[in-house]
Amino acid sequence: YFRNLRFDEAQREDAAAVFGREKSTLSEEERNTFGNYMFRLAASIAGELDLPIQLHTGLAQLSGSSPMLLESALRDYPGTRFVLFHGGFPWIYETAALAHVYPNVYLDINWLPLISTTAACQALHVYMEILPRWDKIAWGGDNWTSEESVGASIAFRFILKKVLSEKVDEGFLRLKDAQQFAERIMYRNAHSIYHIPLANEATR
Repeated sequence: YFRNLRFDEAQREDAAAVFGREKSTLSEEERNTFGNYMFRLAASIAGELDLPIQLHTGLAQLSGSSPMLLESALRDYPGTRFVLFHGGFPWIYETAALAHVYPNVYLDINWLPLISTTAACQALHVYMEILPRWDKIAWGGDNWTSEESVGASIAFRFILKKVLSEKVDEGFLRLKDAQQFAERIMYRNAHSIYHIPLANEATR
C-alpha cells in the first residue's frame, strides 16, 4: 500500500546502511532499497521453506501497484510461489498473463467481486481461458467483519455461478467440468497452494 511493487535487486551493504536510521531521515530511494533487499531475502527463504508469498496488487499507490512491476522478482525466484491478490484490479489481464507465463504465479481474486461484479466476471472468464492449469486460481474473502465476509461469499458465489453458466452455455465447459472447477476454486486449490491437508486427509 505504501510503496511500489518493483523490487529491484539490492545489495546487503546498502540495506545495512539504512537499517536503524530514523524513517524521517530516509529518502524514498533509501526506503525502497531496504525494502527491495528484505523482499528478495524473504522470497529466497520462502522458496527454501516451500512457503507462498502473498502480494497485494492493484488499487494502492495506483501508478506503482501494477502487477507487471513484479515481473523481475517472479522471474528471479522460480522456486518461490507468489500469490497475487485481488486480480490486480484494474490490471486483470496483466495478472492473467503473469500466471500464464510463470509457473510459480498463482491468483487469488479475493475482494475483486466486491470491487466490481463486472470486472470479477471478466477476470474469471479470462483466467479460465488462459491459465495453463486450473489449480493456479483461488478465492478468499479478505474481510475484517463477519458481515462483510458473508457478503463477500455471496458476491463470489454469484459471479462463479454466472461465469460457469455462461461457459457451459457457450460449450466451453461440460457441466461436470464446471462442477469440478467450482470445487477447485472454492476449496481444493487453496489447500494445494498453502499445503493444508483436506479434511478427510487430516483425520488419517
